[in-house]
Amino acid sequence: MRLYYFALLFAVALLTTSDATVSPKLTARSLAEYQSGMTTSRLLRIDKAAAELDEERGATVAGIQNLVKSSAKQAQIQLWLAQKKSADAAFKLFELEKAEGRLFGMKEVLAWANHVTKVNKKNAGATMLEALLKHYDDAALARMIQSAQSSTRPGVGDLATKLQKAQFNKWMIASERPGAIEAKLKQLGGSDVWSQQDKALVNAYKYFIGAA
Repeated sequence: MRLYYFALLFAVALLTTSDATVSPKLTARSLAEYQSGMTTSRLLRIDKAAAELDEERGATVAGIQNLVKSSAKQAQIQLWLAQKKSADAAFKLFELEKAEGRLFGMKEVLAWANHVTKVNKKNAGATMLEALLKHYDDAALARMIQSAQSSTRPGVGDLATKLQKAQFNKWMIASERPGAIEAKLKQLGGSDVWSQQDKALVNAYKYFIGAA
């Protein structure tokens, strides 16, 4: 009986010692994992904040650069105006030679037209037309002008109307008949869409000279 009692006490003591040994290990491990989780979370937050700061800084720098470029461009335009650059020279300075068939789709064409109008207000339409005819065929330009009149871009339709009036006046002075204009347009070829545009163009010219 006494032996059994001592054996029982020994077993209890062994279990207590084992628990005391394992428990600190578990506690230390749990604490390490908790601290590690907190560190990872904190680092993620820092990385996110840094990324957002870099993004904001990049946007600010880009905005300043665009503002500087815009200001420099405006200053250049004002200089050309002060120097009274001709329509031909301004056409090149505004890099409209690269436009080809996209002339009225470029924002620079309005800046160019504005420049020419300020330099030569009385004959701006005729002056612009003469400059354009150095880069485009007469009939091809007529098509482009006719198409541009239906543009939804502010200012483009008005510019096209002014140019068409100047072109019609030039044709009338040269005694160009509507039939001759129609023949030139047909030589350009093109789709049915252009055929309809050409018809509208010829009718507009007939109306202009009073032959409608």
